[in-house]
Amino acid sequence: MKTGNTVEFLRQTLDAVVLPLPAVIGHFQDSGRGDNYRVLQLPQQVELSGTASWDQFSRRVRAALAALPFARGAQPDMRASSVLSADDAHDAYFRVARTREATSAAYARGLLQGLLVWTTDAWEGARCADSQLIGTALVDLWQEAAGRSPCVLKMAPASAAESERQLRAATDDDAVHRWVRGHQLFAVITQGLIATLGSLQGAAAAGNTVGLQRALLRIAQLYLVSAAAFRYASGFRPTQYSNLIRPSMSEPHAPPGFSGSMSADHGELVRRLSEARGLLAHAATQCPEPYAAMKQALAELYEDHKLVCSRMAGQDGPSLRSQGLAKPSAATDMLDRFKQRRMAIFS
Repeated sequence: MKTGNTVEFLRQTLDAVVLPLPAVIGHFQDSGRGDNYRVLQLPQQVELSGTASWDQFSRRVRAALAALPFARGAQPDMRASSVLSADDAHDAYFRVARTREATSAAYARGLLQGLLVWTTDAWEGARCADSQLIGTALVDLWQEAAGRSPCVLKMAPASAAESERQLRAATDDDAVHRWVRGHQLFAVITQGLIATLGSLQGAAAAGNTVGLQRALLRIAQLYLVSAAAFRYASGFRPTQYSNLIRPSMSEPHAPPGFSGSMSADHGELVRRLSEARGLLAHAATQCPEPYAAMKQALAELYEDHKLVCSRMAGQDGPSLRSQGLAKPSAATDMLDRFKQRRMAIFS
């Protein structure tokens, strides 16, 4: 299995996750308190806490999904990559469908779909510390969104040796599966970051220092979880990346310069962070320790991403984003430049 066409076939066997357009997230912020991204109340029978087994947890996630309004007309755009915009091409590749519903339920549904991916794929397929980080963060976001108390998940992740064994044993099907599912989780987590920025703004406007601290620490957590999702996505052998995954993201299977940064969610997050410089400066003075933790987590995210790129493509491996340029840039060099730009927002 060495062609982009085969990868495309395998990708299309995976269910899409349905997410709202990122521009609408945060526009239904609870205006009264400024520290709680409350979206809706659900019946007690779909409470996620207190589950005795993973099967029971998965059933409750499905029950919660069934209790939400269905997303209308949301399917991945499967047209040829040559006619798609950059963000549509990204969504088509990673099996992300968009609903134009500007509702709180659309955001809540996205969180639950991330949890469903995690319970049926990321957790059962790779019991490791990264799975624990991802699952804890998704549950935290859901409980917060539903206006509920934190839910403690009892997990016993596999040892480092078992995680390494799983990586070495990954089949080509596993590699495609992880690459797509990991990026779907990354999209859901990024929407959680966008939502938490809304909570940060609400807390600042309300003069709520506790809410401000909570939002900063949640952003720090989600940066670290983003790194975990990317590690999960790349949990296969470098030869599988170079022979299988990378060709599927190159022409003619994907547009020139295909990159994860084409994600509409990533673009919206960067835009909102850039617009929030004044807010972030205020947060730095009001909550210096949580603010420093957030900055440190962002720096660690970029450094971790560089390590993954080095493992997959080598220290000087060219970035897909620079394909077609007269002088392609190494992926690690490009990440260094991105890191400098993003960290400058927090200066």
